[in-house]
Amino acid sequence: SLLAAQVVARILDVFHVELPLSVLFESPTLSALAARIGELSTSSDDVGWDAERREYAGGTRIPLIPLRSTSRSEGRIPLSPSQQRLWFLEQVHPGSAINHISMSVRIRGPVNPEVLERSVREIARRHEILRTRFGSERGEGFAEVSSGVIVTIGRQDFQAVDPAAQDIQVQQFLRAERNRPFDVRQGPLCRLTLLTLEQGVHVLAVTFHRLVADGWSLRIFWKELALLWEAGGDVQKALLPTLTVQYADYADWQKTRLDQGLREVHRAYWIRQLSDARPPTELPVDRQRPRVRTFEGGVRSRSLSPELSASLDHFCQRQNLTTFMVLYAVFATWLHRYTQESDIVIGSIVAGRRRRELEDMMGYCVNTVALRAELSDGLTGHELLKQIRRIVVQAYDHQELPFEEVIEALSLQRERSLSPLFNVMIVCEDDPLSTFTVRDLEVTHLPWEPTASEFDLVLMVVNKAQGLELAFLHDSTLFDDSTVDRMLGQLEILLEEFLKKPEASLDQLSLLTAEERRNIHLAWDESSAQASSIHTLIEAQVERTPLARAVTCGDLSINYQELNRRANRVARALRKLGVGADLPVGLCVERSIDALVGLLGILKAGGGYVPLDPSFPGHRLQLMLEDSHVSIVVTQAHLRHHIQ
Repeated sequence: SLLAAQVVARILDVFHVELPLSVLFESPTLSALAARIGELSTSSDDVGWDAERREYAGGTRIPLIPLRSTSRSEGRIPLSPSQQRLWFLEQVHPGSAINHISMSVRIRGPVNPEVLERSVREIARRHEILRTRFGSERGEGFAEVSSGVIVTIGRQDFQAVDPAAQDIQVQQFLRAERNRPFDVRQGPLCRLTLLTLEQGVHVLAVTFHRLVADGWSLRIFWKELALLWEAGGDVQKALLPTLTVQYADYADWQKTRLDQGLREVHRAYWIRQLSDARPPTELPVDRQRPRVRTFEGGVRSRSLSPELSASLDHFCQRQNLTTFMVLYAVFATWLHRYTQESDIVIGSIVAGRRRRELEDMMGYCVNTVALRAELSDGLTGHELLKQIRRIVVQAYDHQELPFEEVIEALSLQRERSLSPLFNVMIVCEDDPLSTFTVRDLEVTHLPWEPTASEFDLVLMVVNKAQGLELAFLHDSTLFDDSTVDRMLGQLEILLEEFLKKPEASLDQLSLLTAEERRNIHLAWDESSAQASSIHTLIEAQVERTPLARAVTCGDLSINYQELNRRANRVARALRKLGVGADLPVGLCVERSIDALVGLLGILKAGGGYVPLDPSFPGHRLQLMLEDSHVSIVVTQAHLRHHIQ
C-alpha cells in the first residue's frame, strides 16, 4: 500500500539508503517490496557495513553523498541551482512581485508586539538564509550570510479609520505590501507587518523573497513562531527542533550530487520524456495576449464540499493514488477538453526535501518539473490514472535536475521568463497555517488576493483542515474573473464525474454546471417561432426599425439597415464561391462589428460557421481548419497572414 511504501521509505532514510519512488509505489505487497529492495541492495562489490554507500537513480548506481553541516568562513556562498533561476528573474524583472511569497492572517486575542518581534528574530537567528543578502560579480550571483541583517516587524494602526472604509484601506495596504520590492543586496528578504484593527484584533502580513523561502518554509516559519510565541520568545523554553544543516550546506550537497553522476542520469530521462513535446497549449482567452507581459495576476477560489473531499480521499485509498495524481489527471482532462489537444504538458513544483535533515530547514528548495500526458481518443479515466501514476513517480525520481538545465538539454529558447514547455501549472500544498496553534488566539486566513502571475493559469490545491480548496491564479490581462469562476466550476463538475465514472471515456464526462444545463434546456424548450434563424429575425427587425441602433462595439455603432446591407454583401460573395447548405465556412475576426457581419453573411449564404480565434497560434488554427474541412475563411485584411 501507499502507506507501507511511505513507512519503508522513512526506515531506509534512517540508514541513509535511497531508492527510486517507483520501487516503493509499484510493489503491491510488503513482501514484494522487501524482495525488490533485496535485488537492488545486493551486489558483489557492495557487501557489509563498511562498503561504499550508493543510491539508485534511473537504474544507475552512483555514490551516496552524505548531507551534513560543513564549516565555512565568512564570505561569499555560491547560489543553489534554484536560486540561480530566481536571480536571473530578478535581473530581468527587478523588484517584481513574481518572486514574492506572501500570506496574511487575522488574529483575534491578546498580541504582545515585543514577544512577536523577539520570536521572529530568534527564527532569523536559527536560519542563516533569513540573514542572507545577495550580490553579483561579473554577472554571477552569490549569497552572503550577515549578522548585520536584522528582521524587524512594522506596525500600522487602523483603529481610527471609519469601520466602513477600514476593510478597503487594509486591503490596499496589504496589496502594496505584497508588491513592495526588496533590496536583495542589503536584506533582509523577510518582511512582517502587524496591523491593529481594533482592541484584540490584528492582521499579521508576512512576505518573503523566494530567494530565501518556499511554501514549505512558510510552514516551518509558522510552526516555530507558534512555539516561540507560547514560550514568550524564549528559545530555551520553546523546544525547537535541532537544525543539523543550513541552506548553504544543502546547496553544496545538491551541487556535489549532480556533479557525481546524477546530472547525466536525469538529463537523459528528461530528453527522452520531452524532446518531441509540442509548444505550450493555447487556452481560449477573453482578450488578445499583450506583446509585453506585465504579470498582472488575479485569483479566484472555491472550497470543495466535505462530501466531495471525502469521496476524493476514499477514491485515492482504493486506487492507491495520491490526491495530486487524481487532480492532475482531472486538470489534464479539462485542458484536453478545452483545447482539443491530446499532448498535454503541465508544469508542477516539487518540494525537493526528500531527506530528513531538510524537513526543518528554511530556504528555497523547490524545483519545477514538466509533466507530460497523452490523452488519446477513447482513453478512460482508469487508463489515464495508470499513465499519470507512472509520469508523476518517474518525474519525482528525476526531480533534481534544475529546470533551466532541462530547457538547455532540450535546446529550447526561453522568451524572457516564459517557459517554452507549458503555460499552465498545478501546485498541491498543505495549509501553512495548520502548524500555528497558540493558546487564547484565533487565527484565520484572509481571503485570497490578486497576486503577480508568471503563467496563464496555475491551479493551486491547498489541503486545509476543513478540506481541499481549489484556486486559479491567472493572468488578468487574458482572463476575466467571471471566466475563471466558470473554469473552476467546470473543474469541480469534472472531478465529481471522474470519481463516479473512472471507467468511462474521458470525452463522455460532463463539464457543464447546473446553471449551464438549465440554460441549454431553456434554449431547446423555446417554441419554433422563437427558434427562427438569427438572420431571419434581424431581417424582420430591419422592416420594423431600419434606422435603430443594432450593434455597438467601443465607439462604433451601426443600425439594422446597415448591418443587413453589409451581411448581404458577404453572403453574395460566399455564394459566388459555392457556399451553400451545410458547407462549413471559417470566421476569423477580432471582436468587432465585422464579427457579427461575417457571422450573418455566412448564415445568409446557407453555410455553417466555424469560429477561429485570431489569438490562437497559426499551427492550432491550421489543425482546426483541417479537422473541420474548411476551405473558405471570412477574415479581416490584417489577419490574412494568420490563415495559411
